[in-house]
Amino acid sequence: MSIQVIQQQLKKEKIDGWLFYDFHGNNHIFREVLKVDPDEHITRRFFYWIPAVGEPVKIVHKIESHILKDLPGKRETYSQREELSRVLKRFIFGRVAMELSFTLPQLSLIDGGTVEFVKEQGVEIVSSAILIQTSLSILTEAQKESQREAGRILDQIVKEAFSYVKEKKELLEGDVQAFILKRMADFDCETNHPPIVARGPNSALPHYVPKNGGDLITERDFLLLDLWCKKREPNAVYGDITRVSAPKGASQKIYEVFSHVREAQKIAVRYIESHKKVRGADVDTAVRSYLESKGYKENIYHRLGHSIDSELHGRGANLDSFESFEERILLPNTCYSVEPALYFPGEFGLRLEHDILYLGEGRVEITGGVQDKI
Repeated sequence: MSIQVIQQQLKKEKIDGWLFYDFHGNNHIFREVLKVDPDEHITRRFFYWIPAVGEPVKIVHKIESHILKDLPGKRETYSQREELSRVLKRFIFGRVAMELSFTLPQLSLIDGGTVEFVKEQGVEIVSSAILIQTSLSILTEAQKESQREAGRILDQIVKEAFSYVKEKKELLEGDVQAFILKRMADFDCETNHPPIVARGPNSALPHYVPKNGGDLITERDFLLLDLWCKKREPNAVYGDITRVSAPKGASQKIYEVFSHVREAQKIAVRYIESHKKVRGADVDTAVRSYLESKGYKENIYHRLGHSIDSELHGRGANLDSFESFEERILLPNTCYSVEPALYFPGEFGLRLEHDILYLGEGRVEITGGVQDKI
């Protein structure tokens, strides 16, 4: 992300500048936005100030004055805390964006002491959440195609995995995990964690991890598969899908829950398509209201979905008014998982997930396929 693009966004949001702060590598957002070497050895805190207008400023400790050498801007050094305060007061002013949020913990990276120290310099601190979203989550045409490709690959692998289970009759959950991981490697894809393979009651644990190979899967079991990957290439974007199967003679409850969860997915897409500006919180609320009207209030355990970019859990708006309140709007050319789910401890959990590319102005492209029936 270029300094010029950041400054344009600052002006649009009526923010006077973006003040990056880092101590011992605690601010990964800084490194991702400005492409700073994550392995550079730094032992003292530093600031990097990008004003909406004018030249950036590197504020670094005198014993590490060489750092940030590849970033543009003038260099100011300090040793004592009081000296640091004087330098900051010379440059920062007005509304200052930092990695701070009262509603989005994943973007709140600045410690309380530093927040108060910066406030003492006479500025107003605002969240950089919208700046992070525009810097890291808007996809290029090549990235959108990589996301579509990941979805196509996952859709094929999950079908193969269900066929593998049916053919082998009896397998451990871990065997199916290994099958999926091998197929991902065959497609030259990578993942940050093994897929979720959960039979029966295990599927009621949203982040179930099998131990010692896991349980035996038989043809009598309900089965949930949740898998995600991306192409092994620079800046590729993840795909993320979840599918379920049920045995012949499965309870009517499973089929009823499936129909309601599938309808919840459709409601999410329709809501986005019918609004020109959509907050992530509003999509979650619309879907949850429907599921609660069907009597499932106690069976909802998590938000509707998350942002996706080069990270599985991306830096854009989440579809969430449940775990946190996502006030950011969905931006054109961004990607999201849509994964409504209902959980019944000791019985089963039913989650359906596909991804959407939001292209703006109510235009939605579903990727990775959909599951319309068990």
